[in-house]
Amino acid sequence: MANHVIRTGLCVSDARLALESAMKKYQKDAAAYSPTFKWKNDAINTGEFSFVIKGTPILGHIVVVDQQIEIQIGKLPFLFSMFEGQAVKPVTEEVLRWVEAVKTARAKRGA
Repeated sequence: MANHVIRTGLCVSDARLALESAMKKYQKDAAAYSPTFKWKNDAINTGEFSFVIKGTPILGHIVVVDQQIEIQIGKLPFLFSMFEGQAVKPVTEEVLRWVEAVKTARAKRGA
């Protein structure tokens, strides 16, 4: 299982907001890959995601903690393992766009 960390600089509630917004956008923009996301346990801020590449489902977990989001991708088929970074990159980029949007909104509110 591979781990990826996105440093957000946000508290948990703001990071969750950024993650939810990013995943909604990713689900729309990458519909061809059938992406899904759902919170598994609100109390400990964990979620599950999946997408499909060439008919193969890819599963993973997300944990939101103070200042960062941790992404864990489950075991990948050997042929896909070399593309793991490419699979995480668009999600990471989308999350970071929404992290900046949340930070900007907070700054405008003076929070």
